[in-house]
Amino acid sequence: MIFFDFFNKLRGNKKLQDECARYIDLEAPCLIDPATILTTQGVRLSLVRLNGSMNILGDAKSQEYALAYNNVLSILKSYFNSDKVCVAWMYEQDPNFSKDLINEVTRPSRIAGEKLGIDVEEMYQELNGANAEISMAQDNVIAIWTTPTTQMEYVDGKVVPVQTEEMQLSNMHKTLFQGASNPFLSDSQAVEIHSNNVKVILQQLRNADIICDKIESKEAAQWMLTRINPTHPKYTQLNFIDDKRIGTPTPGAWILNPDTNQLNIGAFLAEPLSAQMARKTIVEDGIDGVLKIGNRYFGTHTVDVPPKQNIPFNILLKRLKGVPCRITFIMKPKSKDMWSKLNESINRTIGGLTQKNREYYQKMILMDSFHQEFDAPPVNVQILITTWGESEQDINRHGESLQQAMTDWGGARVTFDNISPFQTYFSSIAGVNNASHSDGFLIGADKLADILPHQSESSINEYGPIVMRHESGKVCLLNPNNIYQDYDYTLYIARPRQGKSLTMNAKSIASMMPEGVTHMPLVVSMDIGPSSEGAFQYLRLMMEKKYGSDQTKRLIVCQRWDPSSDNWKVNPLDIRLGRKVPTNQEFQFIINFYASVCAEPETGFPCKGGKDILQGIIEATFLRLAQRNESKKFNAAISPELQSLTKKYGIVVSKTSSINSETILYKSYFEIRDELFQKGSIEGASLAHRMAMPTIDDLIQTLTTDAAIKKRYQRIYPEGIETIAFKLRAHITLMPHLTSNTTLDFADAHVISFDLKPIVSESTDNESRIRLFAEYLLAMNIGMKKFFINETILNGMDDLYHAYWKKGINQYRNVDKCLNLDEWHALTVKMNNDRGDSISVPVAGAMYIEWLVKEAPKWRLNINQASHSASDFTSTMKEKATNVFIYSGTTGKEIDTLKKDFSLSETQVKALTSLHGPNGKQGSQMLWLYTVNLPNMNSIRGSAKVEFLCKGSMLWGLNTSAKDLPHKLRLENEHAGKPWLKGLCKAFPSGSMENYRNGLVQSLRESNIAAEQMEKGIEEQIYDKSIVAMNTLQFGTEVIEDSELIKQKYS
Repeated sequence: MIFFDFFNKLRGNKKLQDECARYIDLEAPCLIDPATILTTQGVRLSLVRLNGSMNILGDAKSQEYALAYNNVLSILKSYFNSDKVCVAWMYEQDPNFSKDLINEVTRPSRIAGEKLGIDVEEMYQELNGANAEISMAQDNVIAIWTTPTTQMEYVDGKVVPVQTEEMQLSNMHKTLFQGASNPFLSDSQAVEIHSNNVKVILQQLRNADIICDKIESKEAAQWMLTRINPTHPKYTQLNFIDDKRIGTPTPGAWILNPDTNQLNIGAFLAEPLSAQMARKTIVEDGIDGVLKIGNRYFGTHTVDVPPKQNIPFNILLKRLKGVPCRITFIMKPKSKDMWSKLNESINRTIGGLTQKNREYYQKMILMDSFHQEFDAPPVNVQILITTWGESEQDINRHGESLQQAMTDWGGARVTFDNISPFQTYFSSIAGVNNASHSDGFLIGADKLADILPHQSESSINEYGPIVMRHESGKVCLLNPNNIYQDYDYTLYIARPRQGKSLTMNAKSIASMMPEGVTHMPLVVSMDIGPSSEGAFQYLRLMMEKKYGSDQTKRLIVCQRWDPSSDNWKVNPLDIRLGRKVPTNQEFQFIINFYASVCAEPETGFPCKGGKDILQGIIEATFLRLAQRNESKKFNAAISPELQSLTKKYGIVVSKTSSINSETILYKSYFEIRDELFQKGSIEGASLAHRMAMPTIDDLIQTLTTDAAIKKRYQRIYPEGIETIAFKLRAHITLMPHLTSNTTLDFADAHVISFDLKPIVSESTDNESRIRLFAEYLLAMNIGMKKFFINETILNGMDDLYHAYWKKGINQYRNVDKCLNLDEWHALTVKMNNDRGDSISVPVAGAMYIEWLVKEAPKWRLNINQASHSASDFTSTMKEKATNVFIYSGTTGKEIDTLKKDFSLSETQVKALTSLHGPNGKQGSQMLWLYTVNLPNMNSIRGSAKVEFLCKGSMLWGLNTSAKDLPHKLRLENEHAGKPWLKGLCKAFPSGSMENYRNGLVQSLRESNIAAEQMEKGIEEQIYDKSIVAMNTLQFGTEVIEDSELIKQKYS
């Protein structure tokens, strides 16, 4: 009895599966076209996914909207002047799926972080959870069916289909392999026609700057299965006809038919897709338009009254924000069957007799005229809508929202589908079926193009570490290693406190976790203030678990640029160990550094011919000192440390002259360098190498004594030599720490942050700015020493050093690098333009940044640069930028500058002026301009209006407040190993102490406390509040309260 009960249960399930299968019209992937699926009726089907528009979505009067509208109209004209095409355009949104989606797209970055020992899991849990609450998972898919043309012939007085080779094979397959999927359901003519239909939609959408592509047939089938049964495991594998499964029966298929007791050979082949999908989708009874699949309820609806006005689809979406739904437009040619023609003839004859007939008659005449004049054919449209939720109450609530939204959308009317909710549910999924019992409505292609969902936003990255959002809530990813960009050069333009440093620092942390990473990337961050230091403190915390505190501090170095306090020196003419003349990169830096040093305050550039003179004397100085007789000789008085090392390794540094026995000849530093290197002393060789390098005194000597230099430049630039000599001598006086041999080194560091705040002058004149820029450029070059280690450094280098540098080349050649340049506005000179307006102009040395940008792909380098105004950047910087983020608060003349510099459209300008400032719920909002090289797309420039929300520990980690940072550093030093960062998040969830600090100031304003004591007391209270929160997290409230009682009792 048990066996028969089980058998009957199986047969009952089989019956339910068969009932579901009749709503699914899918047979098998086409064997000769990887992007096509065959249906049971022999129709060819393809799915096209719309990623979205590369442009900001404009209103109905904008150029961007017109571009999309016209191309979609071209598609409709192309398709529906024929009767062999059917299209289903599906838009889907699901706020409940947002978190799963965000976790999926950030997964490669989390894996990369784990590989490198960066503990990012908690950070991503906080970020993904916060973003999921305000995001909306979206999908936009078009299904295209092409019906083959059946050729007919007379046979024995009857009209029958012509028996093609494919038909004969199809019939034979059905006979031999009953129940197996049939690959012979379409002919070669249909293949070509369908292929052209798909090309039409792809080309027209791409002409509209809409990113789209075909979905491969097997992927499309899997996608449809996940939509048919969203509660089923995501990676459930379907069986396809070309799978290598010889001799293995299809799961769930009858090997022995229970009805006929015959052997079923087809059980050893793949079943039709409809049967497989039905078997994996047990749908319970539908009642009043509601289905239940697993634990989830689905409401099915049809639109029985179309919108009376041409209102864009995005207006409807704004009314449906937060409602999980799938809206599908099934479009078919106007019916030409006998009954339809008869109905139309009657209406043309008696049209106007009643109000209802009159409206239909007028509509019919109008569509006819548009068809004749504008070639806009009438299209039969059925709109199917599915919503879902966890209960029937959810479905009713969504249904009410849907009805109200439809009413607002031009007076459309939607009703629950009480006739066949199963059919509506399945057919609302693009590609599953195009059948529907809905009456639908006839509409002209010109009006239909207005209401279709072609205005959707895009995400150019499939995966990425930084989650942003469009206005609709659609997830948009930022990836420093975008495969569609040859390099990453990002500009951030914003007034203070708009979030640019937050975004840039988040991106630099993300650059540490590129997908597929094998070696720890290199990061250098230049700043005038503490924002970068705060970001890298956060990075240290995430790495301490694996590397320990000491090693982490060696890997991540935060250096205050304060030569007077730290007593260090740097020689800008230093080059790589083993070389006597600079590489191209080193030469570019040296020229641009001294061009900045010699810049005139009025222009930011050297005098006429100044850069040429500098180039000439730098070349001549290196070549002179590389010669044996001219190279610098050992001097024990100025290098006692080196003398100790030579004695330690038994190196003789001098010999008696063969001409005069009383003369002692000392070896050159280059010779001592080579000998120490051969003895294995890298420290000694490096020291000797630095002593051999030219200094600014050598440049001045070459400029004033080299006859060839004077002869070359005196005639062309008569005053240039004296001017440059004066500037160089002034440099020695103003910056003595940059005039002798280097003592600063960061050999172990992978991440370096420089804060140049200590050397910022109170003066804001151009001379002070130029001096600051020169040191900024120098610090940047020191931090980037490892960036440029590749095969080119071996050219012109003594073979002795090749093996040593090849180790470094192998270590750093394929490592990703990131350079951050913050506060760029502080490094520009101010001057008046032709209109008398004060503008910022970059200093001459900024050309080095331009050179780095051009070389970026070679070095695997991404660059981030932030400033207050577009005029702070050179024209080349703005032209070469692959990403530009412009923040809120931009007004007046700056908008005109941005519009001119970046060729902004009216829609982009409108978006720029409507950006909101930073807030705790949505984050910062930006206008994002980007350049990409997408396959098959005509345009390379795109734009979007996006938001970036930072939450939890990362928000505190990237805190850029100069007042908050000392507390963070003190907590790190005094409470290392304790959850002090979590304590800050608990005590100050906004990510800043500013509001709490201001509240204390206001409440104590009327007190008699002295200002200095008040400030000290407030900061101590803030610190104590952080400690209390930390201890509460670590020990619990009860333990803390009890410990206070014990203190009071025994104190």
